[in-house]
Amino acid sequence: MKSIYAVACSVIFLGLFGCTTDTNSNDQKTNAPVKSNQSIGKSQSLSLEKLWSSSEGFVTPESVIYDEKNEIYYVSNVNNNPWEKDGNGFISKMDTFGTITELKWVEDGINGPKGMAIVDDKLYATDIDELLEIDINTGNITGRFTVTPGSKLNDITVGANGDLYVSASGANVIYRKRGHGFIPVITKLAFSPNGVDYQNGQLNVLGFDSKKMYKFDLSDNTESTFSADLGAADGLEQVDGGGYLASDWNGQVFYVDPSGKNKPLINTIEEKKGAADIEYVASRRTLLVPTFFDNHIDAYKVNIK
Repeated sequence: MKSIYAVACSVIFLGLFGCTTDTNSNDQKTNAPVKSNQSIGKSQSLSLEKLWSSSEGFVTPESVIYDEKNEIYYVSNVNNNPWEKDGNGFISKMDTFGTITELKWVEDGINGPKGMAIVDDKLYATDIDELLEIDINTGNITGRFTVTPGSKLNDITVGANGDLYVSASGANVIYRKRGHGFIPVITKLAFSPNGVDYQNGQLNVLGFDSKKMYKFDLSDNTESTFSADLGAADGLEQVDGGGYLASDWNGQVFYVDPSGKNKPLINTIEEKKGAADIEYVASRRTLLVPTFFDNHIDAYKVNIK
């Protein structure tokens, strides 16, 4: 889930241990935007402080994305069954302190919205076998791009020139939207793709069933395995210094270093909260974790020493 505003940003990695447990902090000072031009290497000391858990109202939140221009978060709610065409899915608006400002901002004609991306004034969201285009200014759905039933569209990332790359977890392919075209560009994958992240001409992809992270060179679609043992790999975010954050849908968040080694940082498996499609906002040094089973968005401030 990438905004075109964030694709070129350097993102900052975080650690969990030693964090506080205050879930109701509305401290204006700690939640304000901060500069993020510091290069972060593997030796950097990092910690995490709980900022807040969102207000009540979300129903099976799957993904969250930050709109830098409007300083608002959008949250996709699959509303129970993520792959059923039941017409009960919706997208919410949430402020930077976790308060839901509009629970059902977009709801008509939506089933199970998941990954999201922003290009200019358009919000794109996957919805089972459709890619939805939503006008941010009006909240109206202005376009639908349909694929083969059963494809199970999942995550989105913004590539060069506003191209969108979309994982199809049920078809084992990656689609690309360019202009009005929406076609598969990476096919016959041996795993079910979930989280996707564009990076300098390559596509980083998480395998939900394989528990691995892969890198694809988009010039020739050559594939290499980068990291393993990532659980039910879901959301993927770049971090400064060449590493990544990857979520395990069961309730973990991993740091994957530049060599591909990974380390679990968050583990809520026993709490059965889940960790779906994460978002990291470098300008605010804030990590957002949709707790799929707990119906909240948990936010953490990243401290760098």
